[in-house]
Amino acid sequence: MALKDVLKEAIERWGWQERIQYDAESETDFVGTSYIKHNKAFVYTLTTNEKSHKISIHVNSPIQVPIVRIAETAFIANYFNIYSTTGSYYVTGSGDICYRWTLSVAGTKASVEMFRALRDAANKAFEEKFNSFLTAAFTNNSALEIIQKYQMLSSK
Repeated sequence: MALKDVLKEAIERWGWQERIQYDAESETDFVGTSYIKHNKAFVYTLTTNEKSHKISIHVNSPIQVPIVRIAETAFIANYFNIYSTTGSYYVTGSGDICYRWTLSVAGTKASVEMFRALRDAANKAFEEKFNSFLTAAFTNNSALEIIQKYQMLSSK
């Protein structure tokens, strides 16, 4: 079964109303939707690439980091990446906090469960770390202070 067909089955099961689109330049099929978390809209994009046998998720958080706080926020993202087993965070030059995870499905039978794993990991990605990103973006706390507070709270 083509990856696009598995993606179509996944979004139908989840009740997404959006349609799968095709990007000829990257040779990918993709679908995007908004999820409300922390009373904010996160934009989720699921992508398939038949040629490279990969599926992926990309999430744009609603946090818009002020330019003066991008370095501290990127430092926090990199700290979380060290301990992540699913995907990674990054901060764009314009201040968007994003998450992405790509899986190779070469040699396997792609399934809806694979897309669910991507979606669930993305959901979890901002659950525990959202407040740390907000603190990094909108306070004068140093990255080290934010990390120490996160470590203290997560060890309880």
